[in-house]
Amino acid sequence: MRLRTAACGLGTALLLVATACSGDQPSEPEDRRHAPAEVEPPDPAEADKIGVGDAETSAGTVAPAGDGPFATVAAGREHTCALRTDGVVECWGSNSSGRSDAPAGSFISVSAGRHHSCGLRPDASLECWGLDYGGRLDPPSGEFVQVSVGDVHSCAVRIDGDIQCWGVGKPVVLLPPGGHFTAVATGSGHACVLRDNGTVRCWGDNHRGQTDTPEGRFVSLSAAGDHSCGVRPDGAVECWGRPLSGRSFLSVWEGDETACDLRHECGLQPDGDAACQRPSHESGQDPPAGVFDAVATGGRHACALGADGSLECWGANYWGQADAPGGRFVSVSAGWNHTCGV
Repeated sequence: MRLRTAACGLGTALLLVATACSGDQPSEPEDRRHAPAEVEPPDPAEADKIGVGDAETSAGTVAPAGDGPFATVAAGREHTCALRTDGVVECWGSNSSGRSDAPAGSFISVSAGRHHSCGLRPDASLECWGLDYGGRLDPPSGEFVQVSVGDVHSCAVRIDGDIQCWGVGKPVVLLPPGGHFTAVATGSGHACVLRDNGTVRCWGDNHRGQTDTPEGRFVSLSAAGDHSCGVRPDGAVECWGRPLSGRSFLSVWEGDETACDLRHECGLQPDGDAACQRPSHESGQDPPAGVFDAVATGGRHACALGADGSLECWGANYWGQADAPGGRFVSVSAGWNHTCGV
C-alpha cells in the first residue's frame, strides 16, 4: 500500500518516564490536522517555540530535576512537573517558553499540558506558567478545588462545583456545561466532567467520538489528545474516543475521505516498512482487565494504577512509554510521549 503524501499531514511519534522515569524521547512534529487555527501565535519568534522547532529536546523529561520526595507528578507534552511533599513544584524537560520555570511558593496540586502548566495554591487560587499566548496563563480568580491542563486550554472546578475554562479554543470547547461537578479532565479539544452521582458529561470536539460518553457511573476520569478513560466503581477501566494504537509507528500520516478515499493513518515502523490502518473510534480501546484505582491517558497510550500499586500500560509504545516498570506506585501521569509515576 503506497502512502499518498499529498493527503497526509505531519503526525506524532511517541516514550515511558517515571519519578521513576525511563526511556529517551526526541522532539517530534505533531498531528496538526484537527488543531484549531487559534493555536499558532502571530509572532514568528513564538512559532519557533511550538511543535517541531524546540531548541531543547525533551530527553531531560525522563529524569527528575530534584531529589524529592514527591507526592504527585504531572507529565506534559515535553516537560514534567512534580509536587514535592513540602508543596514546592519542580519541573524538568523542555523549557521552551518557560514551561519548566515553576513559580516559587507552595502548591497543593499541579497539572501539565502542551506548553504550559497550572497549579493550585493552598489558598485555592490558581497560577499558570509557560507559553503566554491566547490567555492560557490567565486563570480566573476565585477559589478552586481542582485544575486540569490540556493542550492549549485549561479547565478547573470551583469550590461550588462550577466549571470554568480558559485559553485557546472555540466556544464549544471553552464553554462548559452548567451544573455542579466534582472533577474535570481536559484533552486537546474536549473535556469531561464527573458529577457527584458518578455520571460523566463531555463537550467540545467530537471528530473521534471523544465526547460520546459511556453510560453508567465512574469514580475518576482522565483525558488527553482525542480520547478519555475512566475508572468504574468496581475498578474496571473504560475508554472512549480515538483508539490507542498499539502499532509501533515512528511517524504517522493521516488521510481523509476526500484526499485518501478512506479515513486512515499510515506510518513508518521501526524496521523501515510502511503500514496503514483505518482507525475507528468504534473499535474500542482495549484497556486491561483488573481492578484499578486510577487511570492516566497520554497522547496514544494510557496507564492504570492497580489496587496493589502495580502499573499496567497499553497503546502506542514507540519509545517505551507503555513499558511500565515493576514495583509499587501511588500515582501515575501519562504525557504525550512519556509516563511518570511516584
